Amino acid sequence: MPKLKELLTIYDKQGYVLEYWLLDNGDTKLILQHRRLWEKHKGVIPKGYTIHHKNYNRGDNRLSNLMCLSNKEHTKRFHSIWVKNGIRMLPSFQCVDNIY
Repeated sequence: MPKLKELLTIYDKQGYVLEYWLLDNGDTKLILQHRRLWEKHKGVIPKGYTIHHKNYNRGDNRLSNLMCLSNKEHTKRFHSIWVKNGIRMLPSFQCVDNIY
């Protein structure tokens, strides 16, 4: 496995923490921080699974805030996000952002 050196950490427009890493061959690799941390501490994420942020804060990558779910279960449990007047709402009806 090639050695990695972290170059840069940024937030994307959706609030995820992205890490740019330099490979020992000179190439760069973009990694989602929450997935890297999960795999480092909990093991490989199986194919067809996703890492969910329990508190919906995509920048909160504490292991206690992450859970591994099948894509099917994730959709069933957490894609009940409502959109009303261009505002995205969580199931608790807490406004999280403007989607337009």
